Amino acid sequence: MSVTATRITQVRDRDEVPRFFSVYRWIDVNLERYLLIGFYGALALVIVGDILLRTLTGNQTHWGSTVSIYCFVWLSWVGCAYHVRLRTHLRFGAIRNAMPRIVQAGLYVMDDILWMILSTFIIYTAWSLIEQQLMLESVIQGTSIPSVFATFAIPVGWGLIVLRSIQDIVLVLIDYRRGNKLEPSHAMVD
Repeated sequence: MSVTATRITQVRDRDEVPRFFSVYRWIDVNLERYLLIGFYGALALVIVGDILLRTLTGNQTHWGSTVSIYCFVWLSWVGCAYHVRLRTHLRFGAIRNAMPRIVQAGLYVMDDILWMILSTFIIYTAWSLIEQQLMLESVIQGTSIPSVFATFAIPVGWGLIVLRSIQDIVLVLIDYRRGNKLEPSHAMVD
């Protein structure tokens, strides 16, 4: 388990969270990882399938390139939330480790607040695009899938970033009060 996931579980175990929340814990620790695996798999299947189809028949699907782009969009935003959760996304650890703990904690909290501000702006602006796609009933090129499913990656991914930022602020404050190290997790997978 990654350092952050272990820390999250330890914090909750120490507080003796009822077993009712074991499903919540599993989702909390694994949500982004399984979504990332799913989107990587879908992306690989579409690309490899199109390559094989083109090689064997000389034709390719009309929707393959578009669907693979949308899989990548989902992959990007969910991956961003995953790295915010691990404290490994756009942070300067070497500089921070040389600073006093109070400054480190303040910078981590500031990072998370900035993520939440940026997320709020992006989610707010994405809603107009989603509303427009719903109104026009647009579909993904070559399919009958509504394009809003692809665009919905923006508020879902950035919503996850907001949740992980709030969670990180709580964990930073708990770690600071307990005297634990304030550092990002370097374990990307278990």
